Amino acid sequence: MPYSQKTAVILLAFLEFLERFSYYGVRSVIILYSMDILEFESEYTFSIYSKFMIIGFILPLPAGIISDAFFKQKKGILYGGLIALLGYLMLITEEMLPVGIGLILALVGTGLIKPNLTVLVGRLFEKTDKNRGFAFLVYHFLINLAAFFSILIVGYISNKYGFKYGFMTVSYTHLTLPTNREV
Repeated sequence: MPYSQKTAVILLAFLEFLERFSYYGVRSVIILYSMDILEFESEYTFSIYSKFMIIGFILPLPAGIISDAFFKQKKGILYGGLIALLGYLMLITEEMLPVGIGLILALVGTGLIKPNLTVLVGRLFEKTDKNRGFAFLVYHFLINLAAFFSILIVGYISNKYGFKYGFMTVSYTHLTLPTNREV
């Protein structure tokens, strides 16, 4: 694998690591946040959470199609990063309406980032290149690592210092996505 391909794979995998850290960090504490801070009933909270999960899995398909049609992968990552960052920052307010809007924006941003980063990793290699599989192995390994560490870190910070600081951590890790124009 040429040096430039290695660098690009590592950069894209790191961007996906940060994006997944933010997404799974929010998922790890949103139920407790909804019940403790927003004072939702548990049934309502679980209903919202299940819808959040379903939309989070479905949205990357239409978002990827829209991104392909209108602004391609690099701008899709940039716009998705900015939209999701705004959403994560809105979670800090601890008020119901901004939190709801923030969750929607986070899902839209994630929906734009997720498919576009994956496409860029795939485009680094020919379909027959043996290094393509290894690149996706590294890429997906970092996704799983981000999910694991975000649950521990955001959960710990939210428990020790409050949910506001947990969401600030998520926003801070996500902040590097929209500023990176070298992808």
